[in-house]
Amino acid sequence: MRTWNSPTHLFAYGLVLVALTVAAFAVAGDLGSGLVCGAIVLVYLLAVLAGRRRSQTAEVLSGIGDERTRNINLRATAFAGSVMACVLPMIWLVSVAAGSQNTTAAACSGGFGAAYIAAAAFLARRS
Repeated sequence: MRTWNSPTHLFAYGLVLVALTVAAFAVAGDLGSGLVCGAIVLVYLLAVLAGRRRSQTAEVLSGIGDERTRNINLRATAFAGSVMACVLPMIWLVSVAAGSQNTTAAACSGGFGAAYIAAAAFLARRS
């Protein structure tokens, strides 16, 4: 059985994220900041990978482990998503009240809402 939930795949995905971070800043014309941000992402990735055998928190953050660890990771992700479901619309509403609508927060809120509805519909039919 092939699994995508392994330290090797986590490292590979992390390296792709580092490269995309640096590339996005480079396209915007700020390679120096891109290298700094890419280094921060890389340090976080390495800390999670190195710490996952020594710390339950790092193990949960990695999402790799037994059923218990994956379940805690799923619940933590759901909690973080619930927080963002409140924070994003609040940022948008505050910006509207201040007289300068934040279209990025509005787009993120809409995308989050659409993804949540699609996931709920898909998972409800699947179970």
